[in-house]
Amino acid sequence: MKLPIIGNCACGSMKYKCNAEPVFMGHCHCRECQYLSGTSRSSVIAVPASSVDIQGSTLIYFDYIADSGNKVYRGFCNKCGTPMFSYSEPTKEYIGIQVGTLEKPNLFKPTADVWCSSAPFWEIMDAETIKFEKDMDM
Repeated sequence: MKLPIIGNCACGSMKYKCNAEPVFMGHCHCRECQYLSGTSRSSVIAVPASSVDIQGSTLIYFDYIADSGNKVYRGFCNKCGTPMFSYSEPTKEYIGIQVGTLEKPNLFKPTADVWCSSAPFWEIMDAETIKFEKDMDM
């Protein structure tokens, strides 16, 4: 992936820059991600949290217990509500960047689909990605 990874929220008051290669690029079909995205999946790039420089507006976090049993935190722009980031308790060293916030979303090349068991029947998954019925170990 071409570095740096740059993005922002819908209103432009929150920006980020990342200088690390992703450790994961894929789609999550869990029910929580469906709520987050308003459709059948959430697309995310996971990177080391220490590599992300966030500037501008303040993040508002929402946390919950996921189907995996882990506590998950979702970060949203406090001005426009754009879903920006996520991380979970067991893997706090990584942060998930919502693909829709990327300045260049075509840099995203998904390699996996997780929580496929929660995907609606009408979801069309790429035949080339690795499929996980539930979560995957990172």
